[in-house]
Amino acid sequence: MSKLARKLIPVPADVRIEVTGGMVRCGGKIGALELPVLPFTAVTVESGGVRVTADAHHQQARANLGTMAALVRNALTGAGTGFLKTLEIEGIGFRATLDGETLVLNLGFTHPIRFDPPAGVTLA
Repeated sequence: MSKLARKLIPVPADVRIEVTGGMVRCGGKIGALELPVLPFTAVTVESGGVRVTADAHHQQARANLGTMAALVRNALTGAGTGFLKTLEIEGIGFRATLDGETLVLNLGFTHPIRFDPPAGVTLA
């Protein structure tokens, strides 16, 4: 059984979480996320945080326990502070620039690659 999954998952102060009807709902200043509770697992909200437990003792229950704990951790991060991805470009002549909201990548092709981010994604 996963040692990380058995630990209490702390909930940030600015995030609210509730478990109702087989769904885990996390809401914060960035937005709200909702995810289903996986089979053979149970999610409970305690005073110190969130606890994920397995309902059975077979292999699929153990696998779902670790996955559910990771999903809850990721949902709390996404609702509270948001996700961050850093892109690092290495090489001579390679560069990335912003043209308004569009990311323009010069990566050695004969033409620049233009990328319009989806709604809710910000580039800096």
